[in-house]
Amino acid sequence: MRERPGGVGTGRGRAFDDRGGPAVRGRIAAVARAAAGALLLSLAACGGPDAAESPLDDPEVAATSSGRRVEAREGEPFAQVVVAGPPRAMGVRLGALLAEPIRRRLARPLPGAVREAVRLYAPEVARLLPPALAEELRGIAAGAGVDADALLEREVAHEVARWVEPTTARLDGAFAAAPGERPAVAVAWSDLGAAVAGTGAEAGEAAWVLVERRPVGRAATLSLGWAGSLGGVVVVAESGAVAAAVEDGTLEPEQRSLRGMPPAAAVRWAVEEGGDAAAMWAEMPRLVGHRAIVADAGNRRLDARRWLVGDDPVASGPAAWVLRPASEGAARREGAARQDAQMGAYAARPGVDQALTLAMAGVGAAAGGPLALLATADGVEVRAAERTWVYAWAR
Repeated sequence: MRERPGGVGTGRGRAFDDRGGPAVRGRIAAVARAAAGALLLSLAACGGPDAAESPLDDPEVAATSSGRRVEAREGEPFAQVVVAGPPRAMGVRLGALLAEPIRRRLARPLPGAVREAVRLYAPEVARLLPPALAEELRGIAAGAGVDADALLEREVAHEVARWVEPTTARLDGAFAAAPGERPAVAVAWSDLGAAVAGTGAEAGEAAWVLVERRPVGRAATLSLGWAGSLGGVVVVAESGAVAAAVEDGTLEPEQRSLRGMPPAAAVRWAVEEGGDAAAMWAEMPRLVGHRAIVADAGNRRLDARRWLVGDDPVASGPAAWVLRPASEGAARREGAARQDAQMGAYAARPGVDQALTLAMAGVGAAAGGPLALLATADGVEVRAAERTWVYAWAR
């Protein structure tokens, strides 16, 4: 029943020119230094620490947007907020709701080498943001009372840390996508503590949040990501379309890039842009190394290791199970064997209700235990510490 991954192909990708290798990176760094003097997001026009004291009092924000927290339940792993409106006003609402964790996140210092690299590459990232996401980021900064450039730099910090520090902890994970007419994609991470608290440049943040966005003229989405982020590691639309990405460390230097949207933003953009699985796949992150899966509203799936100049995604129709283990090498083979054994243990072919269990079978045991999330058109189901929480659309 397992649909095995295909090999890495040489299909045409976007024209990225910042490939790995010390000489190439040195030339890019020189160009980036020249660009880094410019303000990334035109802070004079978007606020920051010196902006108006109460951005929520802006008549446009008050008239065109809304935002609220969903009532929390005891012991639940993530807070949930819902925001609606045009990009900047929606961002102001989001920033105001999450101001405290956003400020904590920005207050944590980055390692010196990572900080320098972030400042070199952030101008290019800013240039590549779609206007709607750039406007939303400006709004988040204004709502939280923080510097928009600093917020963007933090958005890219973990990916940059993976580039400059090969030993940076990765947010690895496994997939299990169920058959059916509508998508149902489960993602599991091997260590509950690492998944909730963050890794690498985000270590110790403990600030993942579920954000329901209802942007004017675009698809409504639920995303799981860091407070103040433009997207998430898993994003689902009301149509049921799902995109998710976990981090992979197997790419060779020449297959890696830092030129592109931050991964969390790209995963969300893939879902918001909509369309079929191929259109979604084209928007997924293609940077330092991810394994990704997309499922369109008709439950047609594509998945592969995503890399610089091309990939060879495996296409799976609505009738197929898609099982992908976590990790690399022998650990990945062991995860595949566990998923196969779990699949073979069912008396009848399993369905959506078994997706979380099959995803969790694909990760190794860890002290914190696994964390798993199932994304469907109905919302998000989270399993952690042997408990399950359902996060429905708040609307």
